[in-house]
Amino acid sequence: MYPLTLLLGIAYLRNDRSIVPYLYPLIIIGAGFSLYHSIIQKLPPEAGVSACGLVPCQSDYLNWFGWLTIPMLALTAFVIILMLLLQIRKPS
Repeated sequence: MYPLTLLLGIAYLRNDRSIVPYLYPLIIIGAGFSLYHSIIQKLPPEAGVSACGLVPCQSDYLNWFGWLTIPMLALTAFVIILMLLLQIRKPS
């Protein structure tokens, strides 16, 4: 998510739309990580996810309405950015 901010900011200041195809892999990879983390949070605690390390991945630091968590917010942001970039790509 953070490289997208920098790259999109520079592209906006330069009015450069040629960067759009290069952003798709960053968006897809970031959305994949967000989806993976969202799935891990929904697993029961007994699942024992070993990929988390010292900080537990199943902890909900933010949980609104029972489904809106930090990884879900990131996934939503990636989807919105992807939709906007697809709109930019279309000829007017």
